[in-house]
This record gives sequence, C-alpha cells and structure tokens, in this order.
Amino acid sequence: MAVSDRHRVVLRGLAAICACGLVGPVVVNADASSAVYSAAGSTPSAIQSVVDAFRAALGADNGNLPGQQPDGRRSITWDDIALDPDPLRVTSFPSPMETLNSPPTTRGAVFSNGCQDAYCFSAGFVISGVNGFFGEGIFIPFSGARLFGSGPLQPAVTEVHFFVAGTDIPATVSGFGVVFSDVDLATSTSVEYFNRQDESIGLAFAPPANQGLSFVGMIFADQRIARVRIVSGNTPLGFGNSDGPSPYPGFFNDIVAMDDFMYAEPSIFGPPTVRDDCRNDGWKRFDFPKAFSNQGDCIQYVNTGN
Repeated sequence: MAVSDRHRVVLRGLAAICACGLVGPVVVNADASSAVYSAAGSTPSAIQSVVDAFRAALGADNGNLPGQQPDGRRSITWDDIALDPDPLRVTSFPSPMETLNSPPTTRGAVFSNGCQDAYCFSAGFVISGVNGFFGEGIFIPFSGARLFGSGPLQPAVTEVHFFVAGTDIPATVSGFGVVFSDVDLATSTSVEYFNRQDESIGLAFAPPANQGLSFVGMIFADQRIARVRIVSGNTPLGFGNSDGPSPYPGFFNDIVAMDDFMYAEPSIFGPPTVRDDCRNDGWKRFDFPKAFSNQGDCIQYVNTGN
C-alpha cells in the first residue's frame, strides 16, 4: 500500500523555505551551512513543490551548454538517452559513464559504480527474469517514462563526479538532489556528499514511499561538493532479484530506481581574495588557481599570489 504524501525541507543555518508535514529525511550528518530538501508521496505532484523549490534555489537550467556557466544548474531526466532497440528496453553504459559529459549531452557529470555497468531502462515494461515485479507498477517515473538504476551485479551504489561541462577539468557544485522511485525502507536509500578532500560533508536518507516517489537533496553555502555517493536500496536492480520479502529470514529486499538528477553548475571555485576566505576550513572550497593543502597554503596565496 502506498504511503501518504508528505514533504519537508530541513534547513541548517539558512532561512526556512518550507516546513510542511511531520516526516523529513534522516540526516546523519550535515555541514552547518547546508539546506536539506526532502519529499515523499504516491504521485509526482506530491513531491513537485519541494523539487521546484530545490530547482529554484539552484537557478535556471543550463541544458547542454558546454563550458562553465556563471550560475544556474544542470538536470538529467534520462528521457533523452537513447534506448537499446531490444525487447528488454535496456541501455547499458560502461563505468565510468561519460555520456552526460559528452556531446550532445554535455552536463558535467560522470557516473561510476566501481566495476560493473549502469542501466537506463524504460519504466512500465516487464524485464524478463525479474519475477514480474518490473511490470507491476512498483516503479513510477517523476518525469517522462525512463528511470535509471545501478548495475545489477554489485551493491546498489552510484557515484557521480563533476567536471566543467564537456571537459576533463574536475569541478565542484554547491548542491545536488535526486528523485527515487519505490523506496520501501527508511534507511535503505541515501545520498552522501564529499568535498575536494574526500571528506563527507553531508549524508541524508530518502524518506520511504512504497510504489511512490521520494526526493532528497542538499545545498551548501560554505562547502563545495566534488562527488556524491548514492545508495539506491539494499538490493541491486537486476535479473533474478525481486522487491519485497526475502527468502532469508528477517530480510526485506528494497530495490529502488532513480529518476531526475539536479545539481548546481559544475564550476571551478576561486580564487581566495582575503585571508578570512581561508580560515575556518574555507581553504577546502577552492579549486582555482589550485586545491590548497591547508589554511597556511591558502593564506600564502592571498599574500603572495603563489
């Protein structure tokens, strides 16, 4: 049975945008400057207002414009990714998946999942060998018809690294969010955010919405995101796996798909101009003219230009 609709935005150190309902994300850790957006419901309209607020906070969509744009965001809906013309309606991508940082879809994001493939599939179609669950409507899309899932032969983990759009220049973003389909368990699905030093700066779990949609995203005022780690359920989306009670006692298979991704413009951040830019871990934010090794290194650049 689908859960009731609910949504909430949890803000830390920023003015409130929305606080609706009583159920929010489980936030394990978050930088003091972060804004955490969360929504869950049985239909796209149930989470639309929170997704719209998140998009508005990031700025206008820059589409496939190559190079670094002065502001705005990038979006991925999966509906402009060509499907493989086979009866399973599955398109397999190698890892790392550079499709979304190459023409015609130059959006500054490269996906990986360790060693296996990632899959983009068309929602609402039976995929042979998955016990029929994929044809019974457990996954609904937020936009268009297509959804995205991590590769089937490893844990359900997807990592996203950011680059100046259409280049191999590493970049960072100030915010990232994703829509999930059919989150059943409260702590099965999460997004974790890492800075340039590969330190975790935020982790939030998506609220459950059985056979519905969930959204979670974070925007940071004082941090920059170099990569995100998405865990989509506790069981990979793949042939032979089924969503629901497991044959193993006490275990429930939660298979989760993903739809829209949205994130701030991938940018090179810098340079620092005054010493205070470097203090209180401020040095960690900068990519330009270099990634500083510590506060003193940053202050030396401010003082000398080197």
